[in-house]
Amino acid sequence: MERYGIKGFTLVELAVAMIIIGLLLGGVLKGQKLIESSKITRTIQTSEAYLAAHYGFYDKYRGYAGDLVSARSKIPNCSGVCENGNGNSIIGQGTSTVSNYFRSDRTENLQYWKHLVLADFITGVDPLADVSGTSGWTTTNPSSPIGGGFHVIHMSNPRYTDLPPGVIFVLTDQLEEGPNTESAFIPPDIAYSIDKKMDDGRPNTGIVRAEYVSTDCDNDATNEYKLEAAQGRCFLMFTTL
Repeated sequence: MERYGIKGFTLVELAVAMIIIGLLLGGVLKGQKLIESSKITRTIQTSEAYLAAHYGFYDKYRGYAGDLVSARSKIPNCSGVCENGNGNSIIGQGTSTVSNYFRSDRTENLQYWKHLVLADFITGVDPLADVSGTSGWTTTNPSSPIGGGFHVIHMSNPRYTDLPPGVIFVLTDQLEEGPNTESAFIPPDIAYSIDKKMDDGRPNTGIVRAEYVSTDCDNDATNEYKLEAAQGRCFLMFTTL
């Protein structure tokens, strides 16, 4: 529109521009949701693959990865930095709490992933990595599509008394010494989405459990995730039951 030498836009032109901007913003937000959904799906698939590998390895070798006492003689190319376990049916050091188990001196916990890779059950870590050195995602521990990565632990006395002692996968962003406030990195809504698709959608029951450092992850009294806690953070535990 031009009147008295002044150029401008008509209301129709402004309306069209606003509609276009709205469509573009909607497309961006939709794209972000699709990317997030894809990461959640791939994280679930990864977790399920590790659970299947855990059982598959045991069925094939009659012992746990990492703990297998005859790993060097039974697993192809297991030599050098690939070591035998002690065969006591406990992967690494058992713990009565969910703290202080991400340390690089837990040799069997790190050999676990190496054994699975060399036995062709999974990919995602370097079978030639020296586990006595510094831990790293994709080096000693597999990474996760939503960030961070996985540890394996053998809990001798879980906080959840309804679970018997056994092997648990932990999804966190902390490589060593955790967990702490930095390691509880998954927003409650994403943790809930993973839990609901794999299990019962509740943080304190089933095969998928949420752990936390602050109270912004879940509510123990109601056994529900705090979906409204935008700043809340969880980390997830996957049992092999």
